[in-house]
Amino acid sequence: MTRAQATRDRWSAAHALDGVRHRRSHIGSGSFSLVYRATKLTAEKVPLIGASESSFDTEADIYERLGDHPLVTPYYGRPWHGGIRLAYMDGGSLYDFLQRFPDAVPALRYQWILDVIEAIEYVHSKGIIVVNICCSNFLVDSGTLRCKIADFGGSSIDGSWPEIQEQATHAFPRSFLICDIRTDVWALGHTLLEILVGEHPFSNLEDVDIRARYLDHEFPPVEGVLADSIVGCWDGRFHAVTPVLESEIGRASCRERVS
Repeated sequence: MTRAQATRDRWSAAHALDGVRHRRSHIGSGSFSLVYRATKLTAEKVPLIGASESSFDTEADIYERLGDHPLVTPYYGRPWHGGIRLAYMDGGSLYDFLQRFPDAVPALRYQWILDVIEAIEYVHSKGIIVVNICCSNFLVDSGTLRCKIADFGGSSIDGSWPEIQEQATHAFPRSFLICDIRTDVWALGHTLLEILVGEHPFSNLEDVDIRARYLDHEFPPVEGVLADSIVGCWDGRFHAVTPVLESEIGRASCRERVS
């Protein structure tokens, strides 16, 4: 059976089981997908009705390339009815966790910063551009309180054309949709700021106003020990993820703040 035939079969089965999915516990959604609690330990990400499953093929390829890694949500293959199956992370997204616990201690926030940066370092080392880096796309393990990267819907692998763009608060200002390490580094800076303050300072603005500010080099205010590292993601100093923490306090210093 060809890959195209397999995709069509999964797509037909996905429609047939749509009613079953709606009786499951809905736990999240994305631009092209819904996420359901499948079992006590697993979740399934399935395409919205009318959405192409090509992004799921790419996402499955990405998870298979990444393999088993402590900062990547475990991948359990593709259900016969389509989509992908992942480990269920009972802490929810990092963004939601920050909303539920706005007084999270600094040591925990620095641990998440390390987790996010090291996860993206690893992903980049495998020839993958995440594209939509933000706190919503990291999941929290409520047992360890560590976070893992979880969403590669629309990501780029080996230079493939991305099928999604960053949310406006995290989007590098450009006139056409091209994503590379530079755009991921830009989004990383905004994600680190999200972790530190709980929510992006521009989240209440319209997308067009956010873009106008970035084009005018007007960035959110940043204070504290990571200020230089975060601003460096935006002003072009960093061309990869690895130097972000090395620029000011260093990875070792950040670990000291965790302990």
